[in-house]
Amino acid sequence: MPVSTAAGALSLAAMGAAYGVAKEGRFNIAYALGSTAWAHEGLVAGLSQRIAVMPAFPILQGAPRDDEANQAAGRLASPAGFIGRLVQGSSLHVSRIQSQAPALPAAHSIDDALHNLDALGLAKSTVAVQRYHDDAGADSWVVTIPGTQPYADSPLGWAQNVELMSDDGDVRMRAASARFVLEAMSEAGIRPGDQVALVGHSQGGIIAASLAAQSGTAYRISHIITAGSPIANHPVPASTWVTSMEIDDELVSSLDGASNPPRRSWLTIRGTVTSAPASNGAGRYLSAPVSGSGSARELPHGMNYQRAAWQSAQDLGSADAQEHDAHFSRIVSGGLQESLYYEGRMST
Repeated sequence: MPVSTAAGALSLAAMGAAYGVAKEGRFNIAYALGSTAWAHEGLVAGLSQRIAVMPAFPILQGAPRDDEANQAAGRLASPAGFIGRLVQGSSLHVSRIQSQAPALPAAHSIDDALHNLDALGLAKSTVAVQRYHDDAGADSWVVTIPGTQPYADSPLGWAQNVELMSDDGDVRMRAASARFVLEAMSEAGIRPGDQVALVGHSQGGIIAASLAAQSGTAYRISHIITAGSPIANHPVPASTWVTSMEIDDELVSSLDGASNPPRRSWLTIRGTVTSAPASNGAGRYLSAPVSGSGSARELPHGMNYQRAAWQSAQDLGSADAQEHDAHFSRIVSGGLQESLYYEGRMST
């Protein structure tokens, strides 16, 4: 019932927006999205089902599987890729640069990795590759990947999001953003046996999941950390640990139309934005303050909200969060040897 569903969703969004106007004296889309947050995954799944297959009996069609969003992206990937190449060109250029952002320190914990991901967002279309060396003589690597970039020549553009969400692994790997990261990893000298952790925000997290899900790649992806990334339907193997941050009030992480798989090696930290105090009095439900947030309601897709969600999980003493943090720390147990930065550009 797409018409009725759309009408209901728009009505809820309108009521949320009206409340925002009454509270702040101006229109704020964050209230509209917040009022429909509980239905985002279902709405995306329903719309995607129509785009992907447009069946005569959509209820029956959707019952056996939940990857409608990726099917829809697969159907849209070809025109999105064509438009992207038309606007940006089809030639990818990757070069080693001196980063515009402050030099990234060593990341020996998930909190460190999220801090570096936040800092890297200040640079233009830049991927960071850090090499660690342990006492046993083994190298390990952390590859930090920012989200979608606003620059016209960036391989981390809007069109690449659609390709990366495709249910076809070959289509995902053809995306300029995935090729950009793979080339940066190759130029940095990552070897097939080296352990690699990928850390990404938004599109960067989708790239990380796409690389981990691709069985034909030469790299040993041991752990990925994603922040605000819709990756529920990416076939990441159980051997790769996944730590995902998702905020209920944002739309982006719900664009997969499904919840992440519940398994030991895949942990999803789900945060909810609130103005409540840090504790309910009994000390059981803690909340972490969001650095840099203002008094007005904001879209919680930014890294400051993702980092606060992880901090809350730590403050609550989550055993699962501690296990994932320990797994990441074991990968990068050696000393940081070098931090390399690569910029990607598209041209005709």
